[in-house]
Amino acid sequence: IRNIDHLKTHPLVSWIFETFIVSECYKRFHNLGITPQLYFWRDQTQNEIDLLIYDGRKSFPLEIKFSKSYHSDYKKTIEYWMQLDDNPARTGAIIYCGEMVNANRPIPAYPWYLL
Repeated sequence: IRNIDHLKTHPLVSWIFETFIVSECYKRFHNLGITPQLYFWRDQTQNEIDLLIYDGRKSFPLEIKFSKSYHSDYKKTIEYWMQLDDNPARTGAIIYCGEMVNANRPIPAYPWYLL
């Protein structure tokens, strides 16, 4: 990847974006003097959460999408994860490349630059 045009068309651009968001979360916690407890979750049926932020009592799930438009399907895995037995989480969020905040509770969607 040598320039922005290469990045835009690179076959791994969505994973590069996801890594960027995870690193920004890590930096945010680190700069606050907090050792971040960040995790990835996947079950045996391939349901996955891109980023779980653990605070010692419960985890906050984030779904990261390299898309300029929001789709309600983005929250399905978070909804599935919140329904698991003994899971105290009741909210999560979606981070994506769009411009609009979608404040639907309990899983709102935010543009990446508001992170």
